[in-house]
Amino acid sequence: MTGLTPAQFESTALYRQLARVIEQPASAPLLQTVPLADSDSQLLATVDRLHMGDDAILLLITLNQPRPGQLPCISLDLKHEQNQPNQALLQLAETMHCDYQQLLPEVIQQNWKDIPLAIFSTEVHYQNLLLRWLIMPRADGQTLYCLGMPVDEQELYQQILEYSVDGIYQTHRSGKILFANQALLQLFGYDNLEGMQRAIQDVSSDLYVHPEHRHQFVSLLDEHGIAEAFECQMRTATGKIIWLRQNARSVRGINGKTVFIIGTVSDITQQKRAEQALRYAEEQYRGLYENAVAGLFRSSIKGYFLSVNPALATMFGFNSPAACIRYYTDLSNQLYVKPQQRKQLLRQMLSNKDVIRNEMEVYRRDGSTMWILQNLRLVRDANGKALHIEGSTIDITQSKQAQQRINHLAHHDSLTQLPNRIALAQQISRCLGEVSKGLCSGFYLLMLDLDNFKDINDTQGHGLGDQLLQIVADRIRSLPAQHFDVARIGGDEFALLVRQNDQTIETFCQQLLDVIAQPMQLSNQLFRIGASIGVVHYQPTDPLQTADQALQRLLRQADLALYQSKDNGRNCYSFYSPDLDARLQETRQLERDLYDALRSEEQFFLVFQPLINCANGRLLGAEVLLRWQHPDRGLISPAQFIPLAENCGLSSELDDWVLRHACQQLRQWQDRDRPLPLSVNLSAQQFSQLDLLSRIQGLIDEFAIAPAYLGLELTETAALTNHQTAVTVLKQLRELGISIALDDFGTGYSSLGYLQDMPVTKVKLDRAFIAGIVSDPRQRAIVSAVVSLVRSLGLILNVEGVETVEQFKVLQAFHVDELQGFLLGRPVIAAELERQWLGAEGWQALTLPD
Repeated sequence: MTGLTPAQFESTALYRQLARVIEQPASAPLLQTVPLADSDSQLLATVDRLHMGDDAILLLITLNQPRPGQLPCISLDLKHEQNQPNQALLQLAETMHCDYQQLLPEVIQQNWKDIPLAIFSTEVHYQNLLLRWLIMPRADGQTLYCLGMPVDEQELYQQILEYSVDGIYQTHRSGKILFANQALLQLFGYDNLEGMQRAIQDVSSDLYVHPEHRHQFVSLLDEHGIAEAFECQMRTATGKIIWLRQNARSVRGINGKTVFIIGTVSDITQQKRAEQALRYAEEQYRGLYENAVAGLFRSSIKGYFLSVNPALATMFGFNSPAACIRYYTDLSNQLYVKPQQRKQLLRQMLSNKDVIRNEMEVYRRDGSTMWILQNLRLVRDANGKALHIEGSTIDITQSKQAQQRINHLAHHDSLTQLPNRIALAQQISRCLGEVSKGLCSGFYLLMLDLDNFKDINDTQGHGLGDQLLQIVADRIRSLPAQHFDVARIGGDEFALLVRQNDQTIETFCQQLLDVIAQPMQLSNQLFRIGASIGVVHYQPTDPLQTADQALQRLLRQADLALYQSKDNGRNCYSFYSPDLDARLQETRQLERDLYDALRSEEQFFLVFQPLINCANGRLLGAEVLLRWQHPDRGLISPAQFIPLAENCGLSSELDDWVLRHACQQLRQWQDRDRPLPLSVNLSAQQFSQLDLLSRIQGLIDEFAIAPAYLGLELTETAALTNHQTAVTVLKQLRELGISIALDDFGTGYSSLGYLQDMPVTKVKLDRAFIAGIVSDPRQRAIVSAVVSLVRSLGLILNVEGVETVEQFKVLQAFHVDELQGFLLGRPVIAAELERQWLGAEGWQALTLPD
């Protein structure tokens, strides 16, 4: 039987050639066969699938060579039991002096019904003739083709040698090549035997890369008569070195010595490369195993080490892998801090989860513990039976400790070590859960903000501010009350979660205020600071909400109560009430209105408050102030909308609006030859912007005003926030010709120490220092000292808030340079200022009080 069905065989070019020969009429002349159309690879594949060995080779020889040949053929009609011999078969019978039936296979001469409908071959021996028949039924099952091939056995074996896929050779003992088949010639790159013989005089020196291998090969043949699987390297015609495997026998002479060598060779170059790659991989693996930084091991299912690398042994505290293997006889109890862990891992792996990655705590040799990360793999045999466990181990002790530190940092404030906002949210969520389960009757959330902390932080530096925060945190922690948690949630803001207990919340809040208000010594200075507290109460009767909704509501309500405390004058506590929500909505609406007002250009306007020479009443200039005429609410106080602008980030836009319109007014007066110096307030936010200098220069250029008539006022807190930067910016402004006034002098911290470095032209003393100047000797002493200090620095002193004649006379006696206040002139619009102060000859002087 063959690998092809009749139908499949009929589709091949080999069949078409056979049919062309077989179907010739007996009277037709003999044909000369021609090569098949199939490619060599296709033809060989077809022959190979016939599974007929020498018959297939003979068929190939007969049909695939362009030489004359007589092919005896006969066609059998099984249905009608008729046969049709061709001319070649009849001539062969005539030559042999026999009937052509005598040359047919026995199976054809007998009952045709017994002929198997499959492709097969058989032989017929008649006299000295060997005739091989190829029997080929057609796919229709009715017709049988029979092709006879006369065989010259010597020629057959010669052809078998030629068509062998292995290289076959015969050499003389001396090394001369006597025979090489086509496969051998192709292997070494030669077209024919003669060419190879000319090129290779002695295989030892001309073929072998190492001639001594040829001598070893011949010695084996001399000794045993046969050499099997002898491997060596040889050179091809192009000089390429290949690996070969030889199997050979010796043909011995009378003296028993090898005369000729007959053998086969196979190209094993690819196999050798694969073996070399495998050896390299094994060496690499061994090197990696021995030198790996990670610990590597194999352990038995029962629980002991089969092998460990040096890194693992060192990791567990052993001097050598052998010592580590000897020590651990029960990994579950000797190595694992939690023995059940190994059993759990083993169960997981045996349940078809062969690869596992996990972290675990283990013992070192000295009994100390460490954390490791293991990647484990269960190794099974071909039948799925568990053999052993292999894996890698990394020491993650430091990583675990770092992770714990990171987790602590993620939930704690690094400065005070108090829980942070994240931890607070978790604490509130836990309390909400306790309340919902009836474990707690309710709790209070307190939001605490330090009063005026920003001023201390800006003027004294962040280092001192940090120390102050640490002291406050320690004082809060020291409170004797129980059942409360404290967290720092940012800046100078703290939150406290107080569970209901016998102590009233009012008592607790007062204790909190009192402990914070105690004086504290920092950098050889005594500081006092207050706090504002907002309180919200949560109890089971509150509306049902999710934990997240309740958390957000509590934080918002506590913030509202905190803002109420600040509005009430600070250093106090306030409870949340629903009306605070309405105020919040009002504030948010006012924020939106403020934003719209900046875009409208119709609601804001400027007013100007006169600055008067204390000695002669002459108008020295005016301070520019902003007013907001709301379309629905009317005139809104600056005390209301200026802080609002600072809180919502609009103060810089307000400053820009004031600066632009002040410059515009300066230009108008300048065009009328009535210039008047104007002083514009600058917020801390505006002063911190990097492009401040370029924007002011741009306004001066745009309106073509004289810089000497433009003055800027900034508070000492804003100027001292970043002292060195402030000095640089102020110097650049002074170089433009702009005057600089330090506003609200005396309300900040350490201003006297910085004043000598500031490139200011004027100091404005806050109104708080003259409120009691008439009756309070201490205030008079302070003002007198300030006058002397400012005068010694060559600066102008302005005093704000002059409202009575008595105040004026005291300040006049101190020879203050410049005054302003309701007594001397209220803030008015530009037209009204002109009406009051501008005469035909220019700006007029004020008639001073007697």
